[in-house]
Amino acid sequence: MKKIKTKTIMIVSAVGVGLATLAVVGYKIAKRNKQSSQNSYEILDEVVKNAPSDTISAATAKDVANKLYEAMRNNGTDTDLIKSLLVDTTRTSNDLRMVVAAFGVKKYNLTGDPLFDWMGKDLDLIGWLNQEVSGVLLTQLKAMFKQAGFNM
Repeated sequence: MKKIKTKTIMIVSAVGVGLATLAVVGYKIAKRNKQSSQNSYEILDEVVKNAPSDTISAATAKDVANKLYEAMRNNGTDTDLIKSLLVDTTRTSNDLRMVVAAFGVKKYNLTGDPLFDWMGKDLDLIGWLNQEVSGVLLTQLKAMFKQAGFNM
């Protein structure tokens, strides 16, 4: 009887420690993601102040950045969406700068599962595109972003 109670206590303790660890890791990931998005919006506001009037709005830049993130964040990159957002739609150099600023820096991990973001690395939009896109589309994007002053 004593052995069963001891095993039960050990199992319950191990589960408790595991749940507490997951809670702490989850909190840290959420806090970091919130800070990253706040920083990117501050940068975007600065870019908007200095942007010419013929560029896209901050709201449009955020929308494009969010769609690009959704196209790349899970397993299986939606290259058609990336192409439609960046290549097929006429984007000026200023538009691209605003989209990069709106995207900010996000955790990139090879699994595509946000649960493993803590293992990933911080990348901006250029880094994400370099990881997720290849071939002709990557060549097109490199040319566009180079013209906008970015080095892919």
